[in-house]
Parts: sequence; structure tokens; C-alpha cells
Amino acid sequence: EVRFGALVTVCNEVGVERAYRLVGVDEADGAHGLVAFVSPLAQALLGRKVGELAVLRTPRGEEELEVVALSYA
Repeated sequence: EVRFGALVTVCNEVGVERAYRLVGVDEADGAHGLVAFVSPLAQALLGRKVGELAVLRTPRGEEELEVVALSYA
């Protein structure tokens, strides 16, 4: 289950995979995939498990992301 500190790999609707680590606000660095746990992306992912979909609401609309991998290493 996605929690603080997780390294989460997601796949969007067009098949592009990206990896993000959920970190504290002071550690966040989007260019390096470090996402603050309070960000909209992190909030959409928290509590999800591998194979589940998360809906990210952005100014451009909604984007579905599938959790394809999860680790705490």
C-alpha cells in the first residue's frame, strides 16, 4: 500500500511509466521524482495498491494512473 517513503511506479493512460518517491515537503524535488506527500499527486496515490487506479485531478482535467510497482527500498 502506498504510504510516506514509498517509491511508486505509475503508468498513465498512454502507457508512459514514471517513478515517484513520496517525501517530506522539505525534500521535494519534482525534477528528480521526489514528490511531497501533501501534493495532489501523492494524495491521489496514498492508500493505493499495485494494480489499482488513482485519479489525479489537474487543471487540464483528470488523469488515470495505474500503480504498477511499489517498494520501500
